[in-house]
Amino acid sequence: MDDQEEFERPDPDRLVQRPGDRPVVGDYDGDDVSDCAVFRPSTNTWWIKQSTNGQTVSSAFGATGDITAQGDFDGDAKTDVTVFRPSSGDWHVSGSTAGYYTFHWGIATDIPVPADYDADGKTDFAVYRGTTGVWYAAKSGIRTTPI
Repeated sequence: MDDQEEFERPDPDRLVQRPGDRPVVGDYDGDDVSDCAVFRPSTNTWWIKQSTNGQTVSSAFGATGDITAQGDFDGDAKTDVTVFRPSSGDWHVSGSTAGYYTFHWGIATDIPVPADYDADGKTDFAVYRGTTGVWYAAKSGIRTTPI
């Protein structure tokens, strides 16, 4: 019974997901351990429970209609808070090392598919265009042909 009570005791550092929240798992603190994280579209807030110290941090980033697209865009082994804005085709990145910047890559109907497509240790901006079935990637920030 004592173990059950201990398990049910509220933890102020526990990340609590609410209806409508979107999981955005990544290694935001760079310790090679995935951090539990959610994006709350109702407030455009990212909630990240850091695995290094167990604390939950929050960051307001994004706008209504944005699509989460986190990845390690600056190659520092930390996940960067990132959104794709379909209305403009812009990616908004809050880089853990590079700071804030935008990158235009996509159109309103594209689906963001960020990943390291050229094995250089950096996440590449990429979209899937469902209307044509073509994937487009900007490998390491250099525009390339469809993949």
